[in-house]
Amino acid sequence: MIIAVASAPGGEQPGGGGVSAAGGGGGGGGIAQQNVSKLKEGEKLRNFEVSKDQIKERLLLGEGKKLTFSVTNKGNVDLSVDVSARNIGIVSVEKNSFDLGIGATEPVTLLIIAETPGVFTGEIVVKAGGIQKLIPIIIEVETANALFDIGLDIPAANRVLSQEDELITQINLFEVARVGILDVTVNYIIKDLKDNIIMQESETFAVDRQKQYVKKFKLPADIAPGKYVVAAELVYESGVAISSSLFEVVKAQKAIDKILGNKKLLYSLLLILLGMIYLFAMPLLPIKIKQFKRFK
Repeated sequence: MIIAVASAPGGEQPGGGGVSAAGGGGGGGGIAQQNVSKLKEGEKLRNFEVSKDQIKERLLLGEGKKLTFSVTNKGNVDLSVDVSARNIGIVSVEKNSFDLGIGATEPVTLLIIAETPGVFTGEIVVKAGGIQKLIPIIIEVETANALFDIGLDIPAANRVLSQEDELITQINLFEVARVGILDVTVNYIIKDLKDNIIMQESETFAVDRQKQYVKKFKLPADIAPGKYVVAAELVYESGVAISSSLFEVVKAQKAIDKILGNKKLLYSLLLILLGMIYLFAMPLLPIKIKQFKRFK
């Protein structure tokens, strides 16, 4: 994912504020994006790349872990880079700022301490040269010596949905150790990337060895466009297992926009309309022919 900002020779980039890569969110105003190949001689290019579009990790309760990603300067000027973890208290950045020469790559280390079971969401914010890139981060913390594990998956076609759509997930529960039939509770949670709970529900049932099912969610009518995390927490007598997945909500289209934007649907409706006109007109055609002959 590359972000490019160009400025006139001898000057700073126009405007202010940050610009995010596609899918990165955040930022705002007035910085021009320009292709490297279109640069004029002496023109400055501020441009960097991060090695990950999202970060997701599962830890055991009480565990500490280090994760890394890298930042590469793809422009033609040196950059001062700032990195921070936002809205996720269990994550910190080992080195918050550094200078990055032209063409150089710098690893960034994240420190994670898993103190409480659950799913935790937030963003890693990378800023350089007036550019801002947001990396979604999801940390799942579960208990050790698990008897059960859980998997949650969103079908590829359902990972981007409108405010009016239904979120569809595939859930898979399975034994890690043979315990026989056991009652479990599954907590379903949808969070934004500020670690706020958007909706939550639970159900309890018995599991013998394995259970697979489809779970559907009706999103709140007022949910804002953006990226969210859906998680399933499997809670049983001696532990907790967690699985989660990232999805995105986009602004709902009006019905007419959906039709006009879907060529196959538009062509189908036109064919149906022509067919109805044909069926309506055919019975009247002999009458019109007779009237024409009589007139002649």
